[in-house]
Amino acid sequence: MIKKVIIIGLAMLVSAGIFVTADYAGLFGIKKTPEYDLREIKIRIADIKDNSPIVHTRAKCFQKMNDNACTQKVSGKVGIVSIMVPVIKYVSRSLLFDKGEQYLPTRDPELQVMLIHTDYMTHTITLNIAEHLSKPNSIKSVALHPRG
Repeated sequence: MIKKVIIIGLAMLVSAGIFVTADYAGLFGIKKTPEYDLREIKIRIADIKDNSPIVHTRAKCFQKMNDNACTQKVSGKVGIVSIMVPVIKYVSRSLLFDKGEQYLPTRDPELQVMLIHTDYMTHTITLNIAEHLSKPNSIKSVALHPRG
């Protein structure tokens, strides 16, 4: 009796192992689903004369046919402007595993970011969204000129 229980238990473990391995290999199929995501892009703002950080800088983003291409969030760090850019990603999933994600290129890959501050000249930079998606922790540095 105990021998049969052990054999049945081992057969179930082997079957489960084969199922998990086959699913990991994608033998039962992989489904790609689109999902909306917000990706963070960080910009370090500094004074051009002494490279000191500038606080209270606002950001406004533009793309072709999109006048409001990002939203600004509090970065929690001095001199860092953090913007959130909406993107679409395709997530590949099997029955048990997430296999990875791939970002769908936007219609206009370039994002124009206007940096606005009351004491400094307004400055516009162009960012490549795909480049920032491939380097998620990168910080772009920008130096602003004082007014007057």
